Amino acid sequence: MLAMGCGVTGAHAAPVADAAAAVSRVVQGIVSYTRWPTPPAPFRLCVVGQTDYADGLLQSGLQIDEVQLRAQRMAIDDNRLGAECDVVYSGALTESERTILRTDLTGHPVLTISEHDPSCSDSNAFCLAVHGTTVSFSVNLDSIARSGVRVDPHVLLLGRQPRPTP
Repeated sequence: MLAMGCGVTGAHAAPVADAAAAVSRVVQGIVSYTRWPTPPAPFRLCVVGQTDYADGLLQSGLQIDEVQLRAQRMAIDDNRLGAECDVVYSGALTESERTILRTDLTGHPVLTISEHDPSCSDSNAFCLAVHGTTVSFSVNLDSIARSGVRVDPHVLLLGRQPRPTP
């Protein structure tokens, strides 16, 4: 009953869960190759906006390089995002919400990852493309440069590879 109330039927629940697990692995990989001015312990991941694949990230017990990942949902207009998040994972956002997010994160070392930004706007460093259980990503180098974090160049090269066609 709960799955139907969320718009996911029993036949679709497994593929969405599999996609969420794949997204979680990709996000954990990206975060593991990112360096902050002061290493986070634990990593604080904040989920904002309407997301389709964040469930795997919101599970307890996730770790990155033996450091715990604490994830929580926050409102897009929560002024603590920049100060209390090392990673912001966003779902569907309006342009005004992207502006709010960009403003709140300015001056804070925060990695931004989106699951709903095909153009990879300037408010996101990494933009995911989910096709079934295959997850690829694109990279916004300007956003990374402004973010205050450093990402291993090998990860940046992976983001430049062609995406699979749906």
